[in-house]
Amino acid sequence: MYGYNAGSLFCSSAYPICLYSYYIYQCSTPPPDAPHFLLPHPSANIEHRWLEGMARSHVAVALGAALIASFIIGQLVINLGFPAPDFWHARLDQIYHGGPVHQDSFLGPKQSGDEVVDDPSSYLVGVGKADITGPVVELNMMGYANSSQIGTGLRQRIYSRAFIMGNPSESSERVVYLVLDTSSGDTAIRNGILEGLQALGPEYSVYTKDNVAVTGTHSHAGPGAWLNYLLPQITSLGFDKQSYEAIVAGSILSIQRAHQGLELGTVSVGSTRIADANINRSLFAYLANPPSERDRYPDDVDKTMTLLKLARASDGKNIGVLNCRLPSRARRCGQRRRHQRSRRLCRGIFAIHCRRHYTQRPRRLV
Repeated sequence: MYGYNAGSLFCSSAYPICLYSYYIYQCSTPPPDAPHFLLPHPSANIEHRWLEGMARSHVAVALGAALIASFIIGQLVINLGFPAPDFWHARLDQIYHGGPVHQDSFLGPKQSGDEVVDDPSSYLVGVGKADITGPVVELNMMGYANSSQIGTGLRQRIYSRAFIMGNPSESSERVVYLVLDTSSGDTAIRNGILEGLQALGPEYSVYTKDNVAVTGTHSHAGPGAWLNYLLPQITSLGFDKQSYEAIVAGSILSIQRAHQGLELGTVSVGSTRIADANINRSLFAYLANPPSERDRYPDDVDKTMTLLKLARASDGKNIGVLNCRLPSRARRCGQRRRHQRSRRLCRGIFAIHCRRHYTQRPRRLV
């Protein structure tokens, strides 16, 4: 049985360290009778050796971080399924055209100039809605980057809503605006939708990368694991093909329904100010702006709500509405209540707008 005295061990080990430190501090040569292991080499440079040791530790930390990152990426690529190459590979042919996009290029010449669109047959309009609900349990939710936010069941289904507007005399002058109950759009989702539309045949060849827009309601109460890029896949522990395919298939179906329901109609836009619908979530930061900047605006956040309405010409029925307002939909739950409040708000604004301009009651909205 082996044993030792802790006090003597500490003292015996601390003494040469303290003695060596004293020699370094005094910058003097150790005495001749000093222990041989305390005598530095004549050509040794203590400061150089210390810096060299620090450099080696930095290299070790960098190599360790690289190994951890390689392990994470390898696990995602090898063990967790990615989408099929037809849906997620990079599209080099999608050229970005800078600058604002004008409606004239899609909605035809009747939108431009001083001419007022009074003819109800000015546009082709169509709306469609389809279910995009995928897996609802054991799947990370998208938006908060919180790996512990895992779905445990279905509260309400999520949908894709498609709006098609175009020139009735020219099929190439048409635009598809897609709104998904997701956190955002995505290149993988968009590429999958475009390829699915092309697979439907020549009738849908008019819908291309140039006139299909994919957007999201910015909901944080929906599923994740469907995005094209690595960073959002880390917290969702990879890519989920079922979640991805549910969104793509439902989006294509909503466009099909909108396309099949195309008919002559009108497109109108209006806006109003809503005082108590939103707040500035970082008022302290906003007040740090110079007074000259803040004086340009009546409020600390934009309180204007803009509505785009689609109505069919046959009976004047409002078939779809797009609204734009600034409150964030970032919520973990309660999305159904927000939908109901938003719909009631849209109905109320449209009722006022229709009484002023159209003398007709708004009906069920998509």
